[in-house]
Amino acid sequence: MTQSTTTASGRMSRRDADRVVMSELLASVQHLIATSSAFQEQLAGQIINHVLDVFTWKFDATLFVRRDYHVGIGAVAVNNLSAANTLTFAAGGPGSGGVPDLGTGIYLIGPNTHRSIPCSQREFTIWGTSGDKLSVAVYTAGITPSS
Repeated sequence: MTQSTTTASGRMSRRDADRVVMSELLASVQHLIATSSAFQEQLAGQIINHVLDVFTWKFDATLFVRRDYHVGIGAVAVNNLSAANTLTFAAGGPGSGGVPDLGTGIYLIGPNTHRSIPCSQREFTIWGTSGDKLSVAVYTAGITPSS
């Protein structure tokens, strides 16, 4: 110990002891934040295969489906069941500018196509054509190939 961290009796000063405790608390909080998705998975009882949600949707007059979750999304698997129309996937909410066609977090899914899309948000939006259907699986981790 240096002279500044010890008292005349050789013990650590209260101020330095407080710094050590605060440093350890900060490290613990940072670890908790880094692993919050894993904790949320366990609390939600959805730890098996990291599955967060699975659904099939038919587009109505709003022309989009939006989902948001309390944990981070790792990947979204989308099966476009339309024979003629392209879907637009966007990480994040629908916004106010209509259907995006370019940019970060935007992914186009052609007709009769299945795509696995990495996503690091807590919500996503998919635009389509009224009457068309899609099937979606949402995961808290990346999708690994199955054998």
